[in-house]
Amino acid sequence: MRAVGAAERDLVRTAVRDRLAAGLWVRDLPSVPAGDPDVGQGGDPFAGGGEHERIEPVGDVGAPGGEDPAGGGVGVDDVDAVVVKVVAERPGVAGSQGEAGVGFGGVGEPDEFAIFEPGAGEGALATAILDWAEGRDPAFRAAIRYVAFEPNSPGSDSRVEWREGPEGPAEHSVVIMNELFDAFPVRMFDVGGRGPVEVLVRWDGEQFVELPGGVASIDDAPKAGRVEVNSRAYPAMRALCSLVQRGAVLVFDYGYPQEELWASWRTKGTLLCFYKHTAHEDPYIHVGDQDLTTHVNFSDLAAAAEDEGMTVFGPVAQSEFLYALGAGQLVEAARNDLGEYFARRRALEQLTDGAGLGRVRVLAAVRGLDGPMPGFEPTA
Repeated sequence: MRAVGAAERDLVRTAVRDRLAAGLWVRDLPSVPAGDPDVGQGGDPFAGGGEHERIEPVGDVGAPGGEDPAGGGVGVDDVDAVVVKVVAERPGVAGSQGEAGVGFGGVGEPDEFAIFEPGAGEGALATAILDWAEGRDPAFRAAIRYVAFEPNSPGSDSRVEWREGPEGPAEHSVVIMNELFDAFPVRMFDVGGRGPVEVLVRWDGEQFVELPGGVASIDDAPKAGRVEVNSRAYPAMRALCSLVQRGAVLVFDYGYPQEELWASWRTKGTLLCFYKHTAHEDPYIHVGDQDLTTHVNFSDLAAAAEDEGMTVFGPVAQSEFLYALGAGQLVEAARNDLGEYFARRRALEQLTDGAGLGRVRVLAAVRGLDGPMPGFEPTA
């Protein structure tokens, strides 16, 4: 995957802010998924949504794997992005007068509109959204309460409330998650004739080595191959959906619905390691100095949202999402300035590259909003 350069990020950011009224959410995701998953079994900062047990031990499964010396966590890389469309431009979604003239879209004009961002890092996305709102709609900006959940290294934007984890729900709100779940800890299984056998890890005095654990029962597990199970994603998604009484939850992440994630041809799992922007598949080297990621099971996330009483849209590929929102028109609008036009076109090509950033999937869950979410409408 190609990294997106600072120049392209600046151009995308500027172009989107100048043309948001044309109807776009645009987010420039980093090409390297971030966060060292803590492979120990420590506390889940997003617990509280109820456990979703998809793995049942059969006999003795042994002890959990050794902890990642890096300490890991759920933080994500900085996001050079504007995801304001969901809270600002669309009739029926907060932040716009809309066609019916009902203030902040379908939610009226609440005194407070909360934006929750788990894994906010240093707050680049928060700053981008708040800067945009201040220049675009002072009334909307005055209503925004931006709450960032970042237990590791909170940012310094004083307009943001920095929290270590979720607190109470908000009446009108949106939750935005950028590459959060693909950095969660996972359990790994080798599936064969005995069924799913958990992969455990120990230190042999010189290096980390794998050893087989107990046999487990996993719902709808493939018949063969290595699979990962993210048992924390479901309760975390439920907990985050519970923050929204009326509004939306948006997930941007690498992954697939379960039938694709556990397809019969995918026999090696999805665990990837990134060391100095180079991808490889050995999590037992560069320990503490590399990022680990696994693809997200979007079926689990959708089930969690539905179990919280929300309506789910997607997942769709980020490339489809952006084009459905009119990203092509954003590029064409700059034809009179060839330098700007080619810069936008190059940035859009990277954002929608089917071998790179275009593989990011987008899922939305809504409560109390009418009509389809922008970017998820059927295309002609």
